[in-house]
Amino acid sequence: MPSRRHIISLPFKGGWATSVGPQAGEVTHLMRAENIYYELDGGMHKIPGAALLNSTQLTEGSVTVMALFDYWKSGTSWTPTQKRMCYAGTNILKEDLDGVWDSLKTGLEANKVASFTSFNDIAIWSSTSTVDVPQSWDQAAATTSNLAGSPPNFAFAVPHRNRVWAAGVAANPSRLYYSVADSGEDWTGAGSGSIDIDLNDGDDITGLASHKQRLWIFKGPNKGSIHYITGSSPTGTDAFARIPFVKGIPCVAHQTIVEYLNDLAFVSARGIHSMSATEQFGDLKEGFLSFPIQSYFTDEVAVGSLNLCQGVNHRSRGALLWTVRQSGQTQNNRVLAMDYRFTPGRFSLLTSYNAASLMVGLNSSKPTLYSGGYSGYVLQHDQSNRNINNAAYTATVQLPFLHYDHPDLMKQTAQLRIGIAPVGTSSITIQWQNDDEPAASTTVTQSSGAVLGGTTGFVLDTDVLGGASYIQRYVQPPGSYRVQQLTFSQGGLNEDMELHEVAVQLEPAGLSEV
Repeated sequence: MPSRRHIISLPFKGGWATSVGPQAGEVTHLMRAENIYYELDGGMHKIPGAALLNSTQLTEGSVTVMALFDYWKSGTSWTPTQKRMCYAGTNILKEDLDGVWDSLKTGLEANKVASFTSFNDIAIWSSTSTVDVPQSWDQAAATTSNLAGSPPNFAFAVPHRNRVWAAGVAANPSRLYYSVADSGEDWTGAGSGSIDIDLNDGDDITGLASHKQRLWIFKGPNKGSIHYITGSSPTGTDAFARIPFVKGIPCVAHQTIVEYLNDLAFVSARGIHSMSATEQFGDLKEGFLSFPIQSYFTDEVAVGSLNLCQGVNHRSRGALLWTVRQSGQTQNNRVLAMDYRFTPGRFSLLTSYNAASLMVGLNSSKPTLYSGGYSGYVLQHDQSNRNINNAAYTATVQLPFLHYDHPDLMKQTAQLRIGIAPVGTSSITIQWQNDDEPAASTTVTQSSGAVLGGTTGFVLDTDVLGGASYIQRYVQPPGSYRVQQLTFSQGGLNEDMELHEVAVQLEPAGLSEV
């Protein structure tokens, strides 16, 4: 006898996308994707945990860690040395991979937007302060020094074509400066100089990036424009030349610019952009990287605080991360994550920690995410234990309301199947909402089976030995509906979740197999 049931597999075809709409026939997007990273098959995995890098609070107490830097010095002995640096409160500090921050410079203005770079084995710090001048450190001295060579009081700098290029000078906000070749400590000698970028156009230089043999200059935060510099010297056959690239997209800050794949991403007050999409689409929002979550960006992000946003490329995870704050908040309390291994990129929202600053640095040769907080601590992420400084957090995946290509048909779920990677003995909560009825939920275990030994033992003909790398769990959600929304969550302390598959077996409402 033909079955009235049919099975619909629901592959995850997209990531978090608030702008697409709340209803679909298949899983084209997710309504919520919180505290998850994506797997290459489209599955979703609860983000790793984080532990304190410094167990002792920075000496000034509850200070904000505004900038972090992974500083490597190559030296001459084939053995590079690593130090971590940060700017917190009124200090520049260094950490010798021992979890202890030592002060290198005191008396700075606190809570300025700051950045680090390095050139010729010297770390260079600068900020938006009009009082504090750029600092340098070589890993050997007990303190930083004022950057030598009479540099301008710049806010940010990047190495490019064997020079240091800098901007963000309050007295000359549209002026781009460059050092003498092969030196970041000579700004007045032969070969140094400056280039004015559209003086008095109502914008300042807000960011720089060295990419594909060009120096890119971003202006904002009002009308916006992007330019680039070609050439390798002030004069001669390969002299510097400034080329306008595009107008109408104002980059908010230097630290939002992130290089990835063969492209640059940056943040404006209207969204997240890529250089290649900007070249193709200009300021059309359909060309924004953040187009899938544009409604969230517009309605929830505190645009006036985006100058405090910071971005990084977590290459080992294939994800770009930007720390932002919600409207009405006083701290960066959200991280927007975009997995660029998919086309288009798949977004998720990290809500489990507040990050004033982000950095990806090496930890025992492994690329690791670090975040600077607001209370004098730095977190070291990518921990296998699922806790943030010993606190639990919840991963949530919510599908749109699904009508399974039959929006007018009343139906019921004979069976719901999920495919998971077993990650312990904890459970996943499955919630369903049928039409406008109250949501209901149940839990399913993530264990791949029983283990030998323990207090309960192993029951023959009943239990199965653990160790499977992929298992399926089945649920029978009651009720009939035209549309149904499914939500999967896991919020236990030191408990994981890795969801790879969802499928439903449908039948007309009021009928069942005999």
